[in-house]
Amino acid sequence: MRTLWTALIVVFAGCDTAAAAGGDHTCTNAPSIVYPKGLPTGAACTKNADCAYGGCAMSALQLSGHVTATEGVCTKNCACGSAASQCSTDDSDANNLHYSCIKAVGATTSECAVKCTTLDDCTKVNPRFNTCTESSDLFGTGVKVCTIQ
Repeated sequence: MRTLWTALIVVFAGCDTAAAAGGDHTCTNAPSIVYPKGLPTGAACTKNADCAYGGCAMSALQLSGHVTATEGVCTKNCACGSAASQCSTDDSDANNLHYSCIKAVGATTSECAVKCTTLDDCTKVNPRFNTCTESSDLFGTGVKVCTIQ
């Protein structure tokens, strides 16, 4: 029974990781949609089941340390395969919604973040976002993304 339980954990882990050069993680399985009617990445959430990819993070990079026990943000790991493609698969020209992969400088965790040109781009996805800022200082990408400051 223990062997079966271990096998199930490995199968349903979602993203198998192995350390790569520089401490980065690479994944053999790309993130997949768990809840087809779930909220998009970046949306406000209270539980994992709220989010399309099944991840409601109370301490997401996009929250910049503004952690609460009840309000999170829907996240999607972008360390699997090509980071750019992991985020851009959810881009929606019709909704003017585009994503970029962000990673804290010196860290191994990453997530897709909403790209923006104005604060309005952010608040339409998540009213908690209060800034559209160039991410180079925080994440090293040089792309403007929605965050809480």
